[in-house]
Amino acid sequence: MTCIAAVVGPRGKIVMGGDSASTDSNWQQLSAAEDKLFRLGEFIIGTSGSWRGAQLARYAFIPPKRLTRTPIDQYMATSFIDGLRKAWKEGGHLFKSKSEDEPAEETVGTTMLIGYRGMLWIAESDLQVIRMRDDYAAIGSGADVALGALWATQQEGATKVRILTALKAAERYNAAVRGPFLVLTNEGTGEPKA
Repeated sequence: MTCIAAVVGPRGKIVMGGDSASTDSNWQQLSAAEDKLFRLGEFIIGTSGSWRGAQLARYAFIPPKRLTRTPIDQYMATSFIDGLRKAWKEGGHLFKSKSEDEPAEETVGTTMLIGYRGMLWIAESDLQVIRMRDDYAAIGSGADVALGALWATQQEGATKVRILTALKAAERYNAAVRGPFLVLTNEGTGEPKA
């Protein structure tokens, strides 16, 4: 289980942090040496769920170039996620749901928080990509606690201290979150928000 949290500041600066817990279905927990956060070109990505999905996103995925005239939401919902889907499929991390009530839907065991061009997206396990309206977001089992801390510290801006506060709150109140914490930033080249 996990807690990944991010905030966006002036000029598109993104600060993202994550924990080190690796928890299984029996609630056994280890402290992972591999980071759940990474930079990929202009992107900062945090992952929750399957380590395999995170590893493929980090090492096998090359984000496609965004054409200048392509709206950013269109790029994320098509080119970006389609490229990631291809890396997951080739790496054996794309599955079909087995629900009898619904048609088979592709799914993965990984959720991602993505910072790009001064905005935050969540890529869910069913491959939908959602841009966040707020200038902060969180994923993982500790997300609810982290979101509360991020909301309560809005006046502090996009700071490492704010992210660490959210992660420490999640660690305190969620059994599947644990330090040490990693925090990454970019200097941003954000685009105007819609």
